[in-house]
Amino acid sequence: MEENGSVVRENYKKFPYEIINVDEATKKRLMTLFKGPFFTSIKVGPEKWSMPAIYEETADILYNFPAFSDDIYISTYPRSGTTWTQEMIWLLCNDLNYEAAKATPLTTRFPFLEMESLAPKNDAINEEMKNLLPKPALDILSEVTSGRLIKTHLPIKLMPYDALEKRCKIVYVARNPADVVVSLYHFNRNPAMMYAGSFQQFVDLFLEDLPTWSPFFEHIKDGWNRRNESNVLFLFYEDLVVDLEKSLKKLAAFLEKPLKDDDLPELMQHLNIKNFKQNSSVNHEFLAKFATENWEFIRQGGVGSNPEMTPQIMEKIEEWTDRQLSGTDLKFPHKLRHKINLYKMQVSKQ
Repeated sequence: MEENGSVVRENYKKFPYEIINVDEATKKRLMTLFKGPFFTSIKVGPEKWSMPAIYEETADILYNFPAFSDDIYISTYPRSGTTWTQEMIWLLCNDLNYEAAKATPLTTRFPFLEMESLAPKNDAINEEMKNLLPKPALDILSEVTSGRLIKTHLPIKLMPYDALEKRCKIVYVARNPADVVVSLYHFNRNPAMMYAGSFQQFVDLFLEDLPTWSPFFEHIKDGWNRRNESNVLFLFYEDLVVDLEKSLKKLAAFLEKPLKDDDLPELMQHLNIKNFKQNSSVNHEFLAKFATENWEFIRQGGVGSNPEMTPQIMEKIEEWTDRQLSGTDLKFPHKLRHKINLYKMQVSKQ
């Protein structure tokens, strides 16, 4: 028997995918490059999803996380426009209540499902930082009985089975790999991951599917292959950047939340990257406080225009992309070399 929002014990399902350890050479390599506790040490399922060791302890719990039929998920590979799209979804689902959005951290309004699966509880993270981290997502979500908005970087395949069976709405956002790898490199230099290697070394890790939540293309293909399901909306980050107004209308229609044309100017101004970077409810200021350099959670928010990306690295990523997408109908909407800078583009419209 199943009740809305709960799964009784007889419906408990054992996590169905094999979990194996990475080989010792790979583990040693990753421990050398990542000085914090967040790094891949296990592989999950036939796709060999990369996850930290503690995920093995929490996989059953996450897989059996109970759903309400009106839960809304966002699933992305990291650094694919997750936070930006979360804010869009929250505002559309909450009558564009900007004051409430600014007053409450996004981590509380839109909890990160598997956050507690990323590092051991007895890790060496600064105690002050631990005190600033958001309340555990499962605790927040257990206190809400309707209208839950849930963030996950898990591929849809690894999401809670109850959410899939109840066909909860899922917004999936994909971003081109060239921009993802640059953004992910900078993100991993934060005081939790403490990545200490070079950009070239990080690109190599990315192409070898070693950053957490990889493989990148298997993640996107899982979402893409479900794009025609009525409860799934597949979005490209590049489309959000190029035509935000059209994308907001598409998102509002999927969420069944009316959006008036008169509401668009203020909404787009709120989402303008210049304003978004200054919004303390979304920019993870608690992490920046502990950074050893000028680290930002929200960076450029654009497409292309990455100074780290040399022609040689770009060519390597393009060739890898072509191999990964061979035999599929998945294509990114804009060429990887297409240069658009969201900050300049939006500021010029003001």
